[in-house]
Amino acid sequence: MQQEVYEYISKKMNDPIIERRTCVISGNKFAIFESDKLMLEKISPKIAGKKYHLPLPQLAPEIRHRLHTIYTNKRHLYHETCALSWEKTISRIHPSLWLKVYTNVAWSEGDRDYTDYGLEYTWGNPQDYILKLARSTPYQDMIWSFSNVKNNARYTNHTADIFDSYLVFDAHTIEKSAYSSKINRSKFLFDCTGVSRSEYCYECLDCQKMYSCLFCQDSSWCSNSVYLLNCHGCTNCIWCVNLIQQEYCIFNKQVTKEEFEKYRKKLISQEYKMADETREKLCEKATRRAVNIQSSEESCWNHIVWSTWVVWCHLMVDCQDCRRCSSLNDAQDCRWTTAYGHNSFLLYNSSQVGRFSNNLFCSNMVGKGENLLYCLDTKKSKNCFWCVNLKQKEYCIFNKQYTKETYEQLVPQLIEEMEKLHQRWRFLPSSASIFPYNDTAANEIYPAQKIVTSTGEIIEQNKWWTWIITLLQKEGDIVDAVLDLWWDEKMKIKRRLKNSEINIPDWIETVAAKSLMWSAESIDNSILQKAILCESTSRPFRLIKQELDFYRKHKLPLPKKHPDVRYEERSAKRPWREVYLRTCDSTWEQMLSMYPQNVPFRVLCEEEYKKEIFG
Repeated sequence: MQQEVYEYISKKMNDPIIERRTCVISGNKFAIFESDKLMLEKISPKIAGKKYHLPLPQLAPEIRHRLHTIYTNKRHLYHETCALSWEKTISRIHPSLWLKVYTNVAWSEGDRDYTDYGLEYTWGNPQDYILKLARSTPYQDMIWSFSNVKNNARYTNHTADIFDSYLVFDAHTIEKSAYSSKINRSKFLFDCTGVSRSEYCYECLDCQKMYSCLFCQDSSWCSNSVYLLNCHGCTNCIWCVNLIQQEYCIFNKQVTKEEFEKYRKKLISQEYKMADETREKLCEKATRRAVNIQSSEESCWNHIVWSTWVVWCHLMVDCQDCRRCSSLNDAQDCRWTTAYGHNSFLLYNSSQVGRFSNNLFCSNMVGKGENLLYCLDTKKSKNCFWCVNLKQKEYCIFNKQYTKETYEQLVPQLIEEMEKLHQRWRFLPSSASIFPYNDTAANEIYPAQKIVTSTGEIIEQNKWWTWIITLLQKEGDIVDAVLDLWWDEKMKIKRRLKNSEINIPDWIETVAAKSLMWSAESIDNSILQKAILCESTSRPFRLIKQELDFYRKHKLPLPKKHPDVRYEERSAKRPWREVYLRTCDSTWEQMLSMYPQNVPFRVLCEEEYKKEIFG
């Protein structure tokens, strides 16, 4: 982060910088604001009547975010067998890790609370105990609400209140949707990311309140439109940019209804093949707003909607008073937290926490929790410390049950021990993550530049990054590896060497995607029984009936690429997770922007952007 950015935000938000620090891992410099200190005072936990003051951070924001996302696997699923019922299932956990996995139903039912795995702390490093629990306690195969089974939404992950949906991830309150991520309060969404309160949308990215729209990005309140970029309140528009409350436009030019219908039929007949080239030309000349903040006050960074006092945050919806957070929904009073919020407050240095939760500290994968510290995959519990896969419990330490009085005696002692080991108020140790690095959200955001094999061979991955992963083994699906951060810091991780075997049964017919007819209308339902081989990766995927009906209704071409490839290509259209200090291309005054100075299109501050768009 540019040091000038910190100065600019301090001035803009009237929030003095009280200290400048150097990250103990990356060496990058970052600033501490007065509001950081005040909020830490506000959310510092009380145990046995004593307030434990949260310290100012030692790690740069990007390092904290990376440590959080190492614990998250939403999209990579594997065949597994329930260790309790022996039922075949689909799991977020790779079978080669030999962890105990239960179906969600088996994990949740009965009076199991998993205190039978409890450990009594005697002496030594508390993290050793959490590592043992992380390797011995049973995990849920997928993360979703119990209603998913009866609501025909079994094959979704990190979801709640989902109906009749398939391969939907990181979502809540969704109906009849598939192949979509980070969506909420919507129905009939296919291949969408970051979409909320919308219906009948396809290949849309970061949009709100859309109806019957295809291939749109950063738009809202639009309907019956195709290929929109940053348009709002538009109807029956194609290939338009920065339009407000317009109807029957093509390439930002007014047309008649007849001309519009004729062009749309042409677009359909050409199988949308002009899409990539036309989109590129459209984006090259399109004026951009510096940051995408909608209906929000006193907020800064990017993709913030319906929020107040949300600073240094990214992908935030319906949030209040949050700092250094990412991908939160309906949350307030949060600091350094990554996903997912949802009716929660007072979340600190945690990841994948929320859903009717409060006062969570340094924890991961918590739902309906209260006053939890250093907890992992813990549900419907409160007043617990260093627990893993615990359910509906209170006053537990390392999964062992205590009385309230004993709990309040032991926790301060453990905090004191952690203080001696410099672990106090740090996030969970990376070695406790149960996922190989390339299955995690961290790999999507921070991919490795180089892979060093166990024999010393260097495989170039991505020229833009500096991260290096060194493999310590050469055989097996999951191997031990080391992630090299900056300076001399190294992190032990796991890495998946290859995808699980494809294993297409002999009786299933395969068909190359390239050989498919483009129109869903011209193909019969027999395609639903076939495995389609992706034209980019040859990975097999299938169509479901609900999806095929959607393509037919909207006269869409059949997909030729695997859903993961479609997701990656869609995500690549987003600007990078960074904020820059640059000048407005109209006033030449300094401003914050998600685009650096040297981009090929005009970037305007909010005031100038509104003048140009609204006139």
